[in-house]
Amino acid sequence: MAMGWLFMGLVLLLLVGWFVLQSEGFQNWAIDKVTSDLSERLGTPVQVDYIDIDFFDNMVLEGFYIEDDRGDTLLYSG
Repeated sequence: MAMGWLFMGLVLLLLVGWFVLQSEGFQNWAIDKVTSDLSERLGTPVQVDYIDIDFFDNMVLEGFYIEDDRGDTLLYSG
């Protein structure tokens, strides 16, 4: 009986985690953290306008922009 409850709890935890990872708010928070960390490490602006991640299937990345050290566009993908 306890093993069944443990299994159900684990399944519920995985489902909640999956829904959190799919939420737009979490994805925006994560991309803000990643872009600010990349900007700091590279010493140049990094920007992402929009991201949508469908785990195990698809990722949409819009407005990905990186400047070089002279302020010119190094990489842009709209």
